[in-house]
Amino acid sequence: MSDPGFGPSASADNHALFPEQEDAFSAMPIKTVLYVSKAAGSRSLTHLRLLVPHAREANRRREITGVLLFDGRNYTELLEGPAQAIDAVMARIALDNRHSKMRVLSDERRADRSYVGFPLTYLYDEGRRGLTTELVDGKPVSGLELRDIFLRAPGDLPAARPG
Repeated sequence: MSDPGFGPSASADNHALFPEQEDAFSAMPIKTVLYVSKAAGSRSLTHLRLLVPHAREANRRREITGVLLFDGRNYTELLEGPAQAIDAVMARIALDNRHSKMRVLSDERRADRSYVGFPLTYLYDEGRRGLTTELVDGKPVSGLELRDIFLRAPGDLPAARPG
């Protein structure tokens, strides 16, 4: 189940959420961070539905866009925005007791956003649990695999290796 509008690359029409900042978004270098973490304790879709509206508003104020995947056990999140804002969010997440085994998979600067106008899109997909668990546990991952984390259909994902 995904949020309406979930996609790898949003169109320019999605600037409607940030109309006064359209020029600023296209002119500033963007920091993009992709991380995984294990959900501490029992987390549910209800928990996520309560968290997402607050996170969207906070991200909107900080000019952060991105996507959050929760598979029932693990979080995978891509955040993009001003470096200072991303660093502050990452520091908070690292201290948040809802996360354990946090692992940054990618930290880069880019000219463009992938999720223009989406302060936080979320996807709940238990079908991705095998891959996300491997990533949380330290599986080496290539650039192509990173790119595909949010693009692949659940049936296209590799199954977790036993053991």
